[in-house]
Amino acid sequence: PKSRAPGADELELLGSTLSAEGWGRLHKRLVLEEKLARSAFAYYQDGNISGSFHVVIDLVTGADASRVEAIVKEEIDNAIAKPVDPEALAR
Repeated sequence: PKSRAPGADELELLGSTLSAEGWGRLHKRLVLEEKLARSAFAYYQDGNISGSFHVVIDLVTGADASRVEAIVKEEIDNAIAKPVDPEALAR
């Protein structure tokens, strides 16, 4: 079996906690609360040598991209500093 890079599992979990529909930090803030985006996804893609972490935001017309970028950075920082509640992970 292919071995995974150190941190791959944590990055997959980070992607899930950021973009889960309804309660994911990015989805909740950008789509449901501030209505700046139609969708917000974050995911880790494992590669042969290394992996990459992606954040994809589909902005609504007229949304301020620099504001959305600041929110994305803030929510990633928050997710690292304050991990998600284990009950939320069980959903």
